Amino acid sequence: MVLELYREQEKIKAKKEYKENISKICDLDDICAIIEDLVERVNKVDFVAKENFAKEMQAWEILFISEMKFYEKENLNILKEKAIKEESNELSR
Repeated sequence: MVLELYREQEKIKAKKEYKENISKICDLDDICAIIEDLVERVNKVDFVAKENFAKEMQAWEILFISEMKFYEKENLNILKEKAIKEESNELSR
């Protein structure tokens, strides 16, 4: 009984973390799209620091993309753990 409650709590926790990661990935993807649009707009305007600004924004975008990849890997691990637990539960029955 206690073991079943623990497993259920772990499932709920994993689902919550998975959903939070998806939300973060979506937010970061939106930010990257805004950065790309911003860089495109800045390149249309002629001002002194435009190249430095565009390079800095692109560096930020790379950081956001690496952060998205981190959350994607976390979600893959959650899915793998879930599959392993389900498989072991089926084998133990």
